[in-house]
This record gives sequence, C-alpha cells and structure tokens, in this order.
Amino acid sequence: MSYYACPCCTSGLYIDTHSRRRLESLRRRRGRRAHKLRVAVERLDDRYREATAPSPDAYASEDWWDRREVRDR
Repeated sequence: MSYYACPCCTSGLYIDTHSRRRLESLRRRRGRRAHKLRVAVERLDDRYREATAPSPDAYASEDWWDRREVRDR
C-alpha cells in the first residue's frame, strides 16, 4: 500500500492510494448513490488537479492521481 501527501491540505494528511482506487471503482457504478459519490469525488478531483501538475517522470500505466506532483507556487 502506498501513501502520498495531499498537496491540497496543509495538515500533513497522507492519502492511501488503495482507498482512492476503491473510490474510483465505486463511482463507476450505476445508481443514485454512485451519482452522488461521483459528484463529490469530481469536486475533490478538481481541487487536486488545481493544486498539482502532471509529473514528467510518471509512468503512463499509473492512475492519473499518481501521475501528479505538487505545483511550484
């Protein structure tokens, strides 16, 4: 299991990449609950994309959130 620091947080929160993959599989389901989850996760993903940039050293086979790095501020 791998962890990485969330650049959107200043609390030093570390994200479990297995949990993020699980969220991704749940949001791809059908139904009202999956739709609500999709909406919530998309908002968080947008914040994450704003705080990060594509990593030039990442492998294309990695999940998109693992291919990001903290933006220079």
